[in-house]
Amino acid sequence: MSNITYNQMWRQTQEALNSLLDKESQKRAEPPRSEVFIFQMLATFYIKYVQIFRNLEDAYDQMVHPQKRILIRKVLDGVMGRILELKNEMVELELAEFHYFDNILQDLKLTPQQLDIPIPKYFLKEKVEVIKEREKILAQILADSGVGLPMKSPSRTMPLEDAVKAIQTAERARQGRLRALFMKHIFLQEFKARHSRIIGERIADVGSAALRIQKVSRAGGSWLAWGPRRLTQPGVRVPGCGQLAARNPGALPPGGRDRFSHPGRAVRLARPRRLTFIVKRYEAQGIFFTCFLNRW
Repeated sequence: MSNITYNQMWRQTQEALNSLLDKESQKRAEPPRSEVFIFQMLATFYIKYVQIFRNLEDAYDQMVHPQKRILIRKVLDGVMGRILELKNEMVELELAEFHYFDNILQDLKLTPQQLDIPIPKYFLKEKVEVIKEREKILAQILADSGVGLPMKSPSRTMPLEDAVKAIQTAERARQGRLRALFMKHIFLQEFKARHSRIIGERIADVGSAALRIQKVSRAGGSWLAWGPRRLTQPGVRVPGCGQLAARNPGALPPGGRDRFSHPGRAVRLARPRRLTFIVKRYEAQGIFFTCFLNRW
């Protein structure tokens, strides 16, 4: 971003800081209420000061003008001091190091990540020499005490031919793994295709299976609806006793065939039993198809 952007950020942050100082002075002048109200006030000021600190730290880090940097640095140090004071007041009020700002964050439409206080970048950039001097002193102390820093293992030189062979071996191994993975993929595809083809030969198509089920279900429905009525409708031809005996020998009573020598007598004797058998057959078929349709 350009200098204009950070100048605008600094101006907006300074205006927010001035308005916050005015509100804080007004709240301090009011008589104290309950501890909950005081904590809500301190937490609100704390969150707003943290937001001002984050904006000032970004503006100070990216600002190029030296005079502006000096001014921003003074304001930034003052804001950090005020944050520490508010934190101390909240700790003394609640007697706890950790506080919950969920309701306040929701009212201010902020996220918990915006409460993080980053380490100012100028702590490292402007104190590089001090940090290096501390590292030298620490290394000297460790050397005098005999602890010392861990020594690096000496690197072993390798001839050019051995290095080329090692690289070729690693490359061939990599290509072999890729080839094995590719062949495994092809084998799985062929296995799935062969398996699906075998299953397709055993099991009919879904469309043909649906047609067969519909045909059977419709036939069962027609038998259930019109089967018993055929026996009572006039003009319907009932099969003779000989045909009935030929189709279903077990339907007639034992010894009934001996009484069929006379056609009229056979018809008179077999007609009630034949009607009972046919009605029971229609009822059984209707029950079967009803169960089949309910399961389907």
